[in-house]
Amino acid sequence: MVWIKTLAWLLLSAFLMTIGMVLVISLALLPFSGSDLSSSLHTLLPWLPLLVFGWSLFGALFFGLLTPLVVQRGLHLQRLGATPREHFATAVANELAQRLGMPAPQLYRFSAAGPNAFVLGMGQQHAWLVLSSDLLQSASDAELRAAIAHEMAHMYYGDMLSMQLLLGTSIVAAFALAQILTMLFHTPQQSRSLLLSVLQVVIFLFALLPIAWFSRRREYAADRFAAEQYGVAGMMSLLRRRVSANTQDDCCGPLAALATFGQSRGLLAGHPTLEQRIAALQSKDPAR
Repeated sequence: MVWIKTLAWLLLSAFLMTIGMVLVISLALLPFSGSDLSSSLHTLLPWLPLLVFGWSLFGALFFGLLTPLVVQRGLHLQRLGATPREHFATAVANELAQRLGMPAPQLYRFSAAGPNAFVLGMGQQHAWLVLSSDLLQSASDAELRAAIAHEMAHMYYGDMLSMQLLLGTSIVAAFALAQILTMLFHTPQQSRSLLLSVLQVVIFLFALLPIAWFSRRREYAADRFAAEQYGVAGMMSLLRRRVSANTQDDCCGPLAALATFGQSRGLLAGHPTLEQRIAALQSKDPAR
């Protein structure tokens, strides 16, 4: 079921991007109607959707496979199991995985000043659950269970794969559309590189808006999942601890989209604010 949902998201993103690019090219060709340039490109237009669609899938898959390897080296991840606290975290993850009927993730730790966690991998198989050193050392048992359940919700629902594929598709879209626009408008060679770079950034930022919205929806769902598995008190306490700590985001770039506490300000925020997440949990709490 998870793979069906993930494939549907990938196909939808590639399909919408393909339609958008074909529409942009068709509109851009209108000023050149009847010219040699228009005639040449119109002969390629029927093949363009297939080309863009295949390019999008390849780029998204490549990005998703490459991310875990880069993160492992960049954050110097270490396998859990050396201390009683790490054994407890591993036992919680294994028990929850067995309850959900999914493979147990591999657990790692990374050094960070604030409580945080994130997941990596292309799906439930061979998934990595990464916990910060501060979360392992300072969180209560209930808070640690909540953090693990929150991240395993992303595994269970296939969110990390969906985000990786959507981000990869956006990168491919920005590069391809910028190349096409600079070609269509006969950009002089001396200014083409600068215009190409600007267009890539602008198009990519617009593509991130729906991805950020999707990420925020999944954070609410992961909070609810953690509350359902181990009770709302642990997740609420973890969120309030983060508010009190007032620390900066511990993960950056694509990782922030799936970290327990990531970027929560601005149009491109991958997370709701802590106050919004607390309010959402309170509204679902039957004890209130």
